[in-house]
Amino acid sequence: MEYMWAFPAFVYAMIIGAELMTPYKKKLILIVSIILGLFYELFLFLGAREAFKTPEPPTGELYSSSFVLLHPVFLFIAVFIGTIFVFLVVGSLRMGLKSSGELRTKYFLLALGFFLFIMVVFIDSFFDEPILPDRIMICVAFLIYFALRPKT
Repeated sequence: MEYMWAFPAFVYAMIIGAELMTPYKKKLILIVSIILGLFYELFLFLGAREAFKTPEPPTGELYSSSFVLLHPVFLFIAVFIGTIFVFLVVGSLRMGLKSSGELRTKYFLLALGFFLFIMVVFIDSFFDEPILPDRIMICVAFLIYFALRPKT
């Protein structure tokens, strides 16, 4: 159940995104994110067999990580990804354009990292090619780390 970690990751991403876009409404955004995430987890754990495509018997796989379209779990993931795009990618680009120097670079690294993250989730949700998304996700982790690392 690799997708059970989507809710905690979404909440932490929204902490960063709310600080970028609307720091005065951060608590409201986090409360809404937590409520959405709890419903997501509920649908995920109660309907996991229906949420994912079942692989063909000859492949030997136990499950597939590709979603069934229009299942509530898929819709929640789509909302999470759209929200991350608006709050983190657009927010980081907006802040990067307003700043200069090293801070500008950090905002652009953050925007690039989360944009690649969105692409990886899209590829992983619709296609069954596990090698490429895993390698890109390592790059995503480094980009976000370098963007959020304090200056030493």
